[in-house]
Amino acid sequence: MNVAVAPQEADSAAWEEYHFARFYSPAKRKYDAYQSLEASGVAGEVERSQFKKVDFAKTLPTYTWNQDVIGYPSAICTCYTLEHVVAVVNFACAHCKPAGIELAVTAGRHSRAAMPDNCIVLDMSGMKDCEMAADGSHVLRVGGGATLHDIDLACSKANTCVPLGGCPTTGVGLILMGGFGHLSRKFGLSLDNVVEFTLVTAKGEVLTCNATTNQDLFWANRGGAGNFGVVAELKLQTHVMNFYKDLPNARESGTQVLFQQRVVAPVERFGYVGRKAILVDVHLKRMAEDDALFHGGGSCKAGGAHATLVAGGPVITWQIWTGDSVEEGKRYFAAANRRLPAIPLDSSVKLVDYHKDLQWSVFPFSKATSCYLTEVFFEEVSEELLEVVADCFTYQKIKKQPFSSKLNWKGGQEPVCHTQNIGGKVQIESDDNAFCLRKYRYWFLMIGVLDNLLPLAEYQAQKRATQEYFSWVKEQLAPFRQNLCADPYSGHQCAREAGEVAENKTLSFCTKDGKALFSNPAKMQKLVRIKAQHDPQNLFCINFNIPPA
Repeated sequence: MNVAVAPQEADSAAWEEYHFARFYSPAKRKYDAYQSLEASGVAGEVERSQFKKVDFAKTLPTYTWNQDVIGYPSAICTCYTLEHVVAVVNFACAHCKPAGIELAVTAGRHSRAAMPDNCIVLDMSGMKDCEMAADGSHVLRVGGGATLHDIDLACSKANTCVPLGGCPTTGVGLILMGGFGHLSRKFGLSLDNVVEFTLVTAKGEVLTCNATTNQDLFWANRGGAGNFGVVAELKLQTHVMNFYKDLPNARESGTQVLFQQRVVAPVERFGYVGRKAILVDVHLKRMAEDDALFHGGGSCKAGGAHATLVAGGPVITWQIWTGDSVEEGKRYFAAANRRLPAIPLDSSVKLVDYHKDLQWSVFPFSKATSCYLTEVFFEEVSEELLEVVADCFTYQKIKKQPFSSKLNWKGGQEPVCHTQNIGGKVQIESDDNAFCLRKYRYWFLMIGVLDNLLPLAEYQAQKRATQEYFSWVKEQLAPFRQNLCADPYSGHQCAREAGEVAENKTLSFCTKDGKALFSNPAKMQKLVRIKAQHDPQNLFCINFNIPPA
């Protein structure tokens, strides 16, 4: 086990070496020196090439994917074995919790509470092995510190797949809170494909949880947001691909999928379509036939439909075809293009490798960055709603707002709204697990990239402007929403500014009431009972918390 302990704050040099302090890190000093050379006209190609090698993402131990929400933990314990995990949990229970020092668990470091203040962090990233069962069951054993990339890599070698999110650097904590992606209409949520957990409880017990053993914990961990222990290992039921029967070598089609991507200039003149028409097609028209097939007892052929609005820029749509005929898929995408006469900046329909070309490459925010995120979930959408969304991402409308001049308008870093139409197996309500959000078919994720090379005051101004922009968007959407609290994953983002602080004042932005995530009263009551039985002291509270009864 590796343990990084925070030095005394008075020792500024050691403190700097320990923390990724955004504006005082060694990487930032190198950048400042480079800027000085540039300003004086001295910097040449050698200096430029050296600066490009600076790895801002992993400069120091407190690295997180979203560098805007890095905290200041007291210690980071990187575990490599099950025994390490047990030791950290026992130590935290015996010595940290009584002293008011909470335990946080992290792996991919995508969570907004991955590096909380004044906590002991159990880092699972040393336990990322993935191994496919040798018995032909296609069950994949996954280490608790694995990323989605690790899982996809193991599946790729076996010509199988499992529904996962689209960002390869995300950790398996995503699975505990749902998990949906390209294949979810066909195979359900990520958590629907879990067959077993190995769980370390607050008592330091190592429990196997599946459909026949410790069923209560197996139920609770599928949707329970890490409230019941540390998942040291899990097993996933993967699915053989070879979708297409009309390829020349159908049995050897492996992990190929038919993929459509279109980048469109939203010019609403001369008969071309704009943002609204594209959103209406993606969310109200494109999936109707496939939904009817699914509700009639068939298997979904169309993957989840995506449309990304770039503020003041193009609209990007993409989708995969998971039916058994490539030709049928091509006809499906051709029909969508005919409905949407547009000025394409890029357009393609082609067979790609699901893992290498989609899961590892498409998502534009895989690498660490500083960003502000918020989201909106909808059960239903209308043309009026989609028109408002489209309008909020037009350059003319944004420029009229007081915050517009402070936004990050760098090419490729403009604010975006990623919209997704899910449905299919995701929406089959089930008491088989604790997940409560299946009714929300439409997911709108807004991401604003922040320029973390700006001077501190300018960075903070850009962040405030981005917050104001997305708050303004949400205000425009409010009349269309029945439940304004239905954005369960948005709560951890900016508590330092918004005051969303836990009662324990040592936590500045971590613990949040889990009521929004656990919106089913019967399931919440059951979760509270299980929490009281297995974690009565609430050791695992840096999450969407379920307080013990």
